[in-house]
Amino acid sequence: MERKRVAVVEDSPEIRLLVSVLLSRVYEVGEYTDGLEALEGFAKSKPDLVLLDISLPRIDGTELLARMRADPGLAPIPVIAFTAYASENERQRFFELGFDDHIGKPLTDFQLLMGTVERLLHQAG
Repeated sequence: MERKRVAVVEDSPEIRLLVSVLLSRVYEVGEYTDGLEALEGFAKSKPDLVLLDISLPRIDGTELLARMRADPGLAPIPVIAFTAYASENERQRFFELGFDDHIGKPLTDFQLLMGTVERLLHQAG
């Protein structure tokens, strides 16, 4: 069975490495340092789920999400906001913008990450 592909869009090399190592045990992982690089990569190899930092160079996570939701080929892909913006108001804003879930940074609960990714991939089919 082919492994699901998870895109990690994160500008911090340390965080990107940590998350990629965790996810690569179960999933194929694509790494991107900013939103434009991610869009170019998605055109070549569409992910099954995106873990998306909000504060990114060039175009930020909310702009990348808006572009994905406007593209019929990318719109159905589940996207998790992966950010230090973790207050209840900020979480609510991310859901209103169209994110499928939210995981706060720093990442301290690895089971939460793996469980959220698994749940959203299962829901997406």
